[in-house]
Amino acid sequence: MNKVTVVTACTGDRSVLKAIESVRNQTETEHIHLLVVDGPVFAEEFNANVRPQLPNDSRIKILELPWNTGHDGYYCYRIYALAGLIVDTPWIAFLDQDCYWEENHLESLTTLAVEKCLSWVYSLRKIIDLSNGEAVNDNCESIGPDEICWQHQYRALYHGIAPKRPWSYLVDMNSYLISRDLILHTGPHMIQHKLSEAMRKAGDRVLLDALRQSGSPYACSGKHTAIWPVNAPCDYRDPAQDEAEIWSGNRDMELEFFRQGNSFMREKYGTDFPWTRQDNPVK
Repeated sequence: MNKVTVVTACTGDRSVLKAIESVRNQTETEHIHLLVVDGPVFAEEFNANVRPQLPNDSRIKILELPWNTGHDGYYCYRIYALAGLIVDTPWIAFLDQDCYWEENHLESLTTLAVEKCLSWVYSLRKIIDLSNGEAVNDNCESIGPDEICWQHQYRALYHGIAPKRPWSYLVDMNSYLISRDLILHTGPHMIQHKLSEAMRKAGDRVLLDALRQSGSPYACSGKHTAIWPVNAPCDYRDPAQDEAEIWSGNRDMELEFFRQGNSFMREKYGTDFPWTRQDNPVK
């Protein structure tokens, strides 16, 4: 029986091929990769750019939706919220089409979750600059529900602006492993960010807020196994997204943001970051 369903929302951009390959290379082989094509508007592009290059792997499943769900700022979150209702595995993971994983990502998370009887677990994140291949570990933003992101701490410290949830904490969507039973209850929160303009584009943060409030046991793997690319060359960007939105996701960010954040956190903790400890306690 498969342990994990990996859900990826697709627009037909070729970057998803890197994500697919990273899932195929996982040391945890008992998984299904569900590619959800977000409506007819993207089906033609997916069938032209992606489908012909897909490997012959029975673990890859394709679901083409009859309409687009990502419009009006919902992005992939309605698809991810649906996952809990339709998948048949005990665990669910999310992987954006423009991100990918280290090969031990799923194994480290499933082992942690099963051995410690947890309802959800998460990894840390590595940031890679697509223009030159340079990488840094993210030790300042996607660090979990127990530490406020560095920018909010900085603003509170120097400008007196008190951080507010759900913006204050972050687990990147690509870092989660969540039990199917739990995502049934917390998944719908991912789309409620649309109810408030102040919370737009924050589905992962809103999900984290719901997971925290559920009281379910969790832990961090302490490993930077989710890869989050930034600073994409122009030929790597998704034209459909760039034309439709002023905000083009993580592609327009630079490593310097994370270098500054990591420096801020080192001043606070030294080199012993609590979230990177391999023996992180169950919360």
